[in-house]
Amino acid sequence: LPYPADKSQFESLFFHLGVAADVGQMPSFEDAGARSGYAVEFFCRAKNLADLYIDAWNPNYEFPDYWLEGLMETPMLGGGNGKAVEGNDGQPYSMVSLGGGPGFDYVSAALATSFCSYTSTSNEDEESSSHPPLPDNAAPSIKATILDYEEGWGDLVQAMTNSTQHTLQNSNLACDWGGKCDITQSIYHPSNTACLSLVNSTQLWTCQYCVAENANLLQESKY
Repeated sequence: LPYPADKSQFESLFFHLGVAADVGQMPSFEDAGARSGYAVEFFCRAKNLADLYIDAWNPNYEFPDYWLEGLMETPMLGGGNGKAVEGNDGQPYSMVSLGGGPGFDYVSAALATSFCSYTSTSNEDEESSSHPPLPDNAAPSIKATILDYEEGWGDLVQAMTNSTQHTLQNSNLACDWGGKCDITQSIYHPSNTACLSLVNSTQLWTCQYCVAENANLLQESKY
């Protein structure tokens, strides 16, 4: 972490997040210690989106056909044999996380991608008892961009990238801080300049808790 977690500041932030869902006014994420506390406390949220990717194979769930067909082409479910996605000019699979905070959505994609990649490797070589990391030119490649209304998340995004690459042993899993965004405003609003610039180059958009946290404001503006 770039800053140590501050328990009291995080607890204050946590309380005001609950209030925000009721009154439609987001709390401040300005305190660095509170942000670090948030990143540690809610890191488990990375599992939620990773589970959703993997549940595409779960017969107990029903998803729209177009969603499943699109997801099967992503590296999160082994699409493109773990390499750069066909039709994307050999570039990494691109995703943008709106309201992405410290980078949980990126970690979710990295976990699912790594799981599918190593599962595929294991199936191809069942007799081998160990599987070394894939070389960089064969390892799955993802480029995530994190956008959020609180620009202070930038340093934590970098920390999340470093930790994920080290733990999963894949330098092709990359995540960058892209700048400010505000989902309660039009994409043409000045606060969403960074978001607008990524519209034509992004293959997957993710948006988790910021929708619920901004529900009142979204309803008032009729989305």
